[in-house]
Amino acid sequence: MLNKYNKWWVGLMAGFISPVIAFLVYYSLNYSHMGMYKFFRYLINGNIYTQLMSLCVIANLPMFFIFIQFHMYNSARGVVLMTIVYTVANFILKIV
Repeated sequence: MLNKYNKWWVGLMAGFISPVIAFLVYYSLNYSHMGMYKFFRYLINGNIYTQLMSLCVIANLPMFFIFIQFHMYNSARGVVLMTIVYTVANFILKIV
């Protein structure tokens, strides 16, 4: 049954969504008193958006290990690929 989810694009989607969920959880736990626009301005003005992006990408680690535990290696490859995409984007944002 799990073989139908053993696709690289499933891992790509999971690798994209888990950092977004981690970001929303971080926002709701720590900065829910300010609006989302003010929070983004705070991140940009404080130049801390790359650090938060790096922190949110750590959420891909449990997804990776879950896919490995269930022998879904193609999905795990998708998670690794999306993590690399986030890392490259973070590096580009950091040097710009």
